[in-house]
Amino acid sequence: MQNTQPIQNPTQPTPTSQSANTPPTTQAPLEETPKKKKTWLLIFLVVLLLSATGVLGYKYYELKQQLENKQSAPLPSPELKEKSTASPNKQLKESEIISIDDIWNKYINYQHGFSIYIPKISMNGYGACEWNDKDGDHSYRPKDAHVPIQVLEDNSSVYIVSEYYYQLAGKTKETVGLGTRSYYSECNKTPVTLSLLADTHYLMFWEIVTKDVKDDYDLEQFIKDEYGAGCKLGEKKASPQDNVFNILIDKGEFIDLKEAIKRNCLVNYMYEIKYSPELNKAVSYKRGQDASYRSSLNKTFDDEMDKSFQFLTENLR
Repeated sequence: MQNTQPIQNPTQPTPTSQSANTPPTTQAPLEETPKKKKTWLLIFLVVLLLSATGVLGYKYYELKQQLENKQSAPLPSPELKEKSTASPNKQLKESEIISIDDIWNKYINYQHGFSIYIPKISMNGYGACEWNDKDGDHSYRPKDAHVPIQVLEDNSSVYIVSEYYYQLAGKTKETVGLGTRSYYSECNKTPVTLSLLADTHYLMFWEIVTKDVKDDYDLEQFIKDEYGAGCKLGEKKASPQDNVFNILIDKGEFIDLKEAIKRNCLVNYMYEIKYSPELNKAVSYKRGQDASYRSSLNKTFDDEMDKSFQFLTENLR
């Protein structure tokens, strides 16, 4: 049995067809509205991204500039914060050593306000050592040698001293004739540090001490502190540097050694005291009874070093 279906009239419009009198539908605007929203949202996001990028770029530029400024500026020295007389290119330095020639360096201390020439090397009686087996000896013995000179700084003191020396060790004693003799099985190269200066007899050096002084009373007190309570301010002699004086110590009339010890002013060695009233500063260094710096056994540097000393005035800083 066959099912019969109604036959449509070809001239009858289908349900999907629209007649000429039927008004247009509103479906198209409903389809365009989401697209417009997406377009405006995309534009907003792009603008927001560009704004954020600009802000971040500017912040990065500011940070970069700050870092570059910090790196280019030298670190201030705490000890020199109150120093106002030094020029901008020197006020942040505590000290420096400048090579003059093959023999001399110039040491400049901006903190304490002076300069002095120092030799690059100097003969040192303990600059080396060697094994000796002559005449029954069997020991290391010290030997003269040239050693580089360094500068050590400690508060108000500056030490001009060898970089190292050779220290004998492994000491034993043997009876030789009517006495005894020491022998050493070791010889060790020893760097010179501040802690060694007070404990060794191997070294000869200058200690340059500076002091701020306002008047003659302060100057005499400085002399007493450095040379003994019985010492007094003596004569002031003009030095080669303008407005700087070489100071002599009034030790009183010398009677004998016991009296000098009792008076507490035993100064039987070479010394230098220099005073600048203009700068309100005094400097002292004890040269000892013999030269401390030598190029050979017969030639010394000490006098030339002393002549080179200068206080740093405004035009020398």
